[in-house]
Amino acid sequence: EGPNGLVRATGVTVKDWNEIYIPSIVEKKLFMIDSTGTVKKKYDFTADDDVYYVHNSSWYPLVILGSKMYSFQTPQRNPATGGLKASPTEVCVDLSTMESTVSECLLPEAVLKETEGKVILPEELVTCSRVYNGQDFVYGYHYDDHLTVLDPSLKKKGSYKVASKYIGTVQIPSISKELDMNGMRLIQCTNACFGELVHDPYRHLYYRFVYPETELDEKDPSWRDLVLSGRNVFSVQVIDEKFNLVGETLFP
Repeated sequence: EGPNGLVRATGVTVKDWNEIYIPSIVEKKLFMIDSTGTVKKKYDFTADDDVYYVHNSSWYPLVILGSKMYSFQTPQRNPATGGLKASPTEVCVDLSTMESTVSECLLPEAVLKETEGKVILPEELVTCSRVYNGQDFVYGYHYDDHLTVLDPSLKKKGSYKVASKYIGTVQIPSISKELDMNGMRLIQCTNACFGELVHDPYRHLYYRFVYPETELDEKDPSWRDLVLSGRNVFSVQVIDEKFNLVGETLFP
């Protein structure tokens, strides 16, 4: 509350002790505070149609480069803007001028095909892990064995196939109106897919989590814990800076 109050703050991006950026999870706003908690600036993107959300999470952290803010964008299905195929994956806003630039849609073709004409859009199908490697942005979707690279101008530099020996061909789960919440969660915990992408700036490597197909007893309520705690069986890919697979280890 008060002049230094933040509305549903989510995530923290620290540029230095005098520039700490915190977005709101319910409003299209970004707050810049200092180390004392004093709000120094407020950026309001309500009137900017290019900004759907200001995201800041471990899957796609907010990035500040100079005066520019980069935020991952959750896919939108608004037919007036061309639907999913026209939904940008990343937005860049110059905080000094409030001018915005958007990328193309990076959703995998298989996901676009499966969701075409469907009423529901499970978050699981469009979940992405995005990292900034100091030069470019790298994206990896749950149901795609490619890693896609955008430069800071949000132009596509390339897409690199990095297949897992524990998945084979990635199968997109079929969507139906009959799926309830438990059905969605069961897909999330059993289907073969890729997980979080991590960048190691010291070894110049990437680590990507991989989840092989898993069988679970839907009648056993304990499987629901996996939604929060993660799967029991997974592998980790080690990928070099040119997106070559160095190795992959299965755990446990």
